[in-house]
Amino acid sequence: MNNLSLTPVSTVQKDILSKLLACEDIIVEHHNDAQTAMFDVKNRVLVLPKWKDMSGSLYDMLVGHEVGHALYTPMSDSTGRDLREILKDIAGGGKTGMAMGLLNIVEDARIERKMKQKFPGLRRDFVAAYEDLHTNRNFFDAKHKDLSELSIGDRLNLHFKIGDQVKIPFSDEERTWVDRTDNTETFDDVVEIVTDLYAQMKEDQDLVQDPHGEYELGEMDSDEEGGENDTQVGTSESDDDQDGDTDDNTDGGQDSEEESDASDESADNGDSSEDDTDDGESADSADSENSEAGQEGGDENTGLTTVDSFNDKLKELNDESRYDNKYVELSKFDYREWIVQPEDTYQGLKIDTTSVRCKDTEESLRKALDRKVSKSASLLAKQFDMKKAADEHARTSLAKTGVIDTVKMMNYKFTDDIFLRNAVVTDGKNHGLVVFIDWSGSMSSNMAATIEQLYLLATFCKKANIPFDFYSFSSYTPWRKAWSNESHGQCPINTKVPEGSENIVEPGQGMCLYRLVHSGMKAIDFKSAMGKLAMLHRTYERKVDEAGYAIHTNVVVPNHLSLGGTPLDDCIVLARDVVNEFRRKHKLQIVHGVFLTDGDSHYGCVTDATHLRVDRRTHELNKSQWGSQTPQLLEWFRKETGAKAIGMFLTSDFRTAIRKHPSGYDEHTELKAQFKKENYINAGETEGYTELFILKSDTRVVENSLDDLPDDISFTRLRNAFSKAQTKSIDSRTVLNRLAELIAN
Repeated sequence: MNNLSLTPVSTVQKDILSKLLACEDIIVEHHNDAQTAMFDVKNRVLVLPKWKDMSGSLYDMLVGHEVGHALYTPMSDSTGRDLREILKDIAGGGKTGMAMGLLNIVEDARIERKMKQKFPGLRRDFVAAYEDLHTNRNFFDAKHKDLSELSIGDRLNLHFKIGDQVKIPFSDEERTWVDRTDNTETFDDVVEIVTDLYAQMKEDQDLVQDPHGEYELGEMDSDEEGGENDTQVGTSESDDDQDGDTDDNTDGGQDSEEESDASDESADNGDSSEDDTDDGESADSADSENSEAGQEGGDENTGLTTVDSFNDKLKELNDESRYDNKYVELSKFDYREWIVQPEDTYQGLKIDTTSVRCKDTEESLRKALDRKVSKSASLLAKQFDMKKAADEHARTSLAKTGVIDTVKMMNYKFTDDIFLRNAVVTDGKNHGLVVFIDWSGSMSSNMAATIEQLYLLATFCKKANIPFDFYSFSSYTPWRKAWSNESHGQCPINTKVPEGSENIVEPGQGMCLYRLVHSGMKAIDFKSAMGKLAMLHRTYERKVDEAGYAIHTNVVVPNHLSLGGTPLDDCIVLARDVVNEFRRKHKLQIVHGVFLTDGDSHYGCVTDATHLRVDRRTHELNKSQWGSQTPQLLEWFRKETGAKAIGMFLTSDFRTAIRKHPSGYDEHTELKAQFKKENYINAGETEGYTELFILKSDTRVVENSLDDLPDDISFTRLRNAFSKAQTKSIDSRTVLNRLAELIAN
């Protein structure tokens, strides 16, 4: 007995194998409820089952078989007849079960022969897989039977599947069918053979009429359930054959019990490669519903023992212990419909000039924040220029020109180096920065510090002439409240998801991206946007007077800029197009996407999906269907954009920081000391990010100021105060230094 290795099969590898064998970018799906492998010729979708105890060879055989249908099985014959029409013509307008079974058998033999010729390495997998199905699983119900008593259709099926392991008996006259099948080249050849074979088998059968007026095999019990659908492709056929029994029967008497049980699930099955799928035949898939998995047609018995037995055994293999895969496709949405431009973002944000308790103005708030970040921004810009110069120096090499240096020429007796040299500088890469900020309620206590860092980053990028674009993502939209359906304006989003479609998705209409500030603004608009950021900063800054009472602000914040939920996953989906357009517009080679948040994403458009498909490219998501999809979406974002995904996670709790760090518990003491001293931990490449920084949430920009020191301070205290202030100033921008370093390289 041949026991195949049952090591876990990598579905990703099988996807790649399928595409390589098919020589085209077919779509591959894996489903628990797929009775067998099947290929939708019309939509170019290969569905593979997730069976229990499935070996690599069996998987490869199914892949090779179905790819054979993709390559060689047409959607119609040379006269233009589709599968339904072909089957009806073969069956003379009667039940098509046996016609479908025979068609699968002969077509399977043809396409498998062609696949083995095209890819000789598949021969071993076909042999091992069919041996496993016959010897270990008895899929054909032929293991302990007198094979000579089986019908010619059944014996043809066994011959072309396990004939190299078991001798299948044929008379000299029957050998004609073997030779004809072995010499088929086109689908028309297959149809011709099946038409003749079907007629021959009908002649050999002793037909009787049962009490209900239905025809069945003379020796066959008629208790099978019958299928509503006939062969896979033909849902319409299924209407004709409500009883799954076929008027056609192979000699089949002694196999009547097995046959009568067969509710053959995969009808189209003809037991094609055991998966004979809705097979290429499914090709017909004139109706998209049938092509979907090809499973539709096939509850009607074929009257072929080996085929019907195979279909019954398929039911036992489905692995129902795991969640099934859910494949979703991203719609062709226009990401710009989710973006609120700065002029609309800041609409309604104003100063209450009637306030008597506070006299702040936009100008005074902007200048105050400018003063606070100006020194740090200048230092960052200087360090950036130094790192950029160092990087340029590293890319510089000297080369001889071949022109004699008249100064060095006098040394020709002592050295051969008398030629002029050129400094060759390899072109560096231009970088850009796109930042997405969490505008959620949990950020309220951190928002003032976050806006300070954002303000510093924007000032630095402007000084260093680095292209940048800053957004906040929020569930509180201008057109609808996050927690109600109350309308606040016209929603600009035109959904591209067809009504009733569950598998085509796009970001929700209950979220948006607020564009805060960007490098493409005119000077006056940039100044205005920075003033608005300063106003927002003041609303979250908790100022108190000398007595400890809160100092109220006169800044009025519009409802849409209130803090809402955390639609991080949908933000990442939109970020793909935002970053790609940003790269194209500024002609950048490297873009850094920065995602700043203090929590996990709430429900998004791919939350319950296991695979995301975009333009026929399939990306794996969280297979458990539980937990966050953010790490997988970030990996998808990086692949789709080529950008670096920089994470900045805010937390005041060191225990949370440790959980985010991949080796946090192993380096607990060291990381705790770093988090306390430097206010951050660099977790490296983890959770989908190229680099993840875990920041102390109250880290603010620190001014290196000694204005508050007394006049009579001693030199020692002055030195210590200066050193301490310098350290705090450096620590407050450590992460920004690292970001500048990334951009400089």
